[in-house]
Amino acid sequence: MKGSICAVLAATAVAVSCKKQETVNPVLVTSTVEVMLGEPATKAFGDNKAENWEKDVYNVAMFVYESGQDVCAYQRQFTEYEVKKGKAVFAIPNVKENTSYDFYAIANCDFTAEMASYAANKQGVARSVLEGTNYQEGMISGSVSRFGNLVEYNGSFSVISKEAKRNYQQNNKGFAMSGKESATTPAKIDNVPTRVTVPLKRTVAKVMIKSSITSDFIKKYPGTGFRIINAEIDSLAQQTFLMKPKAISSIALRNDALKQVPDSVKASETGTFTLFRNLFYIYENGIAGTAVAKTEYKPILFLTAEFDFDGNWETKEDKSTITYEIPLAGEAGSIDNTKDANFGLFVRNGSYLVDVAINGLSSNEVVAEIKVEEWEPLKTQNVEIGNRN
Repeated sequence: MKGSICAVLAATAVAVSCKKQETVNPVLVTSTVEVMLGEPATKAFGDNKAENWEKDVYNVAMFVYESGQDVCAYQRQFTEYEVKKGKAVFAIPNVKENTSYDFYAIANCDFTAEMASYAANKQGVARSVLEGTNYQEGMISGSVSRFGNLVEYNGSFSVISKEAKRNYQQNNKGFAMSGKESATTPAKIDNVPTRVTVPLKRTVAKVMIKSSITSDFIKKYPGTGFRIINAEIDSLAQQTFLMKPKAISSIALRNDALKQVPDSVKASETGTFTLFRNLFYIYENGIAGTAVAKTEYKPILFLTAEFDFDGNWETKEDKSTITYEIPLAGEAGSIDNTKDANFGLFVRNGSYLVDVAINGLSSNEVVAEIKVEEWEPLKTQNVEIGNRN
């Protein structure tokens, strides 16, 4: 079962019971958790709106902690029916009145073992453990995490632009999401429910790349052929926590890379390839407002292109290979803002469009601008390669 999630609500209700003329004082006895499902909306490539498959929810695990405490007060896996219907009702044992509780929600991750252990001995996952290294995606000590890694999200443009590819070991399906919110239970005498909204955010960032040759390029090199044959992003973080961390470790930022053959479109009037599109999902490499620790942790885009001198791709001897190297500005937006603290920073649930305009055949003929976009507000980086005539 799957549904599109907007929020998770938890409520604590008060019950009053009577026996003849004897009145029992109100006590906090139940907690109601509801998953509210939103209407899916499909948007075109280059928009910050989440696609249907980027919002699908297949499972939800909730963990509840008394604020300031490490011991888990309650944990629960929603059933398929509850995810579909958007509502689950359960009791939090020994809930306290007028007390702050923290609600953690994680979607599309396999917590079968944790829930089985809790059912057997009522020992939940400690807060420090849930926020720690045991609950990460990516490459952990050279091995793939039980929740999968970046490879699970990425693939050919034709596949990942139409569906969520991640489907790792059965229950790790779709986009991993997580969120946390706090709420205070009422006093017994208040006889009102407590409600808390826990917005879920994806653990990855979305990077869209749109590359095109300009009219200036066509004027400079009439009768020639040009196509981008590969896009690669290097210096990527290799792991990320399921719950949003307060800091990113240098281990997580060890170099990873992703490659993809672009989707290409021919201009009908010229028969020349003029537009190339790529899509990548990557892990965050820092926290908003905090500079990325080192230059080598800032992603770089490499576009590999072929140039054919006579425009006939069947001939083999007249081809040349060109590589364009483009630093990605990330949260800074503009490639010119290299001194911006956010330059090269990519955050979880961030949406980035890199718009590359190619005027010529050398790297200094690229101008890139990044624009940051239900995902977070889109950032667009415009890149222009070469001078216009």
